[in-house]
Amino acid sequence: MNKENREYIKIFKDVLSYRLNILMIDDQKKNLSAFKDQFRRDANIFVASNKNEAINVVNSNKIDYIFCDYRMPNYNGDEILKEIKSLFPNIKSTVLSAYITSSMIYDFKKKTGVTDFLEKPYSGGDILSRVFGEQYQLIK
Repeated sequence: MNKENREYIKIFKDVLSYRLNILMIDDQKKNLSAFKDQFRRDANIFVASNKNEAINVVNSNKIDYIFCDYRMPNYNGDEILKEIKSLFPNIKSTVLSAYITSSMIYDFKKKTGVTDFLEKPYSGGDILSRVFGEQYQLIK
């Protein structure tokens, strides 16, 4: 095996072994705990219950995907994601809410650029399909 083939195999192994880093932001501790328990086998799960915790997580870790509750005390999800996106514009994110309106979607997109919304309660498949996209659809 030549050197070039060994390099391709190394890259392929690195890609297969990479675990995504997902941040869940929600003011409800039970929601954070349930999310972490449900998806810890699929990815590295980080949780934050407020804006300051969320900013600390994204500053300290390479986060690949964020799920953020919309309605929280002190700061709503749009304010939190706006600040995170100003620091890390390429992090993909989904807003979670029990009640989604077209005006909420419009406002959120205008403020943060986030266009993906998921209504609570959501299923594990809803989360995995957003994070893993087409790959999840193929193995489902």
